[in-house]
Amino acid sequence: MSRRIEYGEGSAPAVPGQAKLMLGDDPGAGIVDPAAVAGIQPDNYVSKLAKGIPAEVIALYLGVINAVPVKDPSYKTAVWTVAAVTAVCTPVYMYLATRVPGKKTSWPQIWIATVVFPIWVYATGGPFTTLSWYQDKHWVGAIVLSFATFLAGAYRPGIFGGGETKDGSAPAAAPAAVAAAAVVPASGGDEAPTGSGGSL
Repeated sequence: MSRRIEYGEGSAPAVPGQAKLMLGDDPGAGIVDPAAVAGIQPDNYVSKLAKGIPAEVIALYLGVINAVPVKDPSYKTAVWTVAAVTAVCTPVYMYLATRVPGKKTSWPQIWIATVVFPIWVYATGGPFTTLSWYQDKHWVGAIVLSFATFLAGAYRPGIFGGGETKDGSAPAAAPAAVAAAAVVPASGGDEAPTGSGGSL
């Protein structure tokens, strides 16, 4: 399974019972699989949560931090160093894991994971347990983490606007949507006549 969240930009729903794509003025110029016209299906809420949580970075963090002896004199320095290094690793890992040739970098997914990881660390304790005030405030992290996780799964491009261009006009149609509009019935229907017999 790809680590990249597909938000559905530029995709268009498949047109039932249609498979022939007109290229230029020749209806027989090419046949396209409906799946190609449909584009990649966007991930649903649960799938976005599964892909958006940096599980591999969390596993790295837990494996290293649990190896540090609590009674070691340098425990405080060690756990804070581990938390800081894994926090820096989060955007780097998500960038590499979500790269797809020919597609734009999935920055929303990368930044969401980068923000959620330190919130998760705070909610679970980790290095924050070395701070005297944490025991009375750890519940704040649990609440913030719950809302952050919910919002991360609900995010989609354009959720805060973006339905119009800067000059107020509607955005240009995506290539897949244009392709879907050019689809004609594969058989039957009112196809335009071709050849010399079709001219008046």
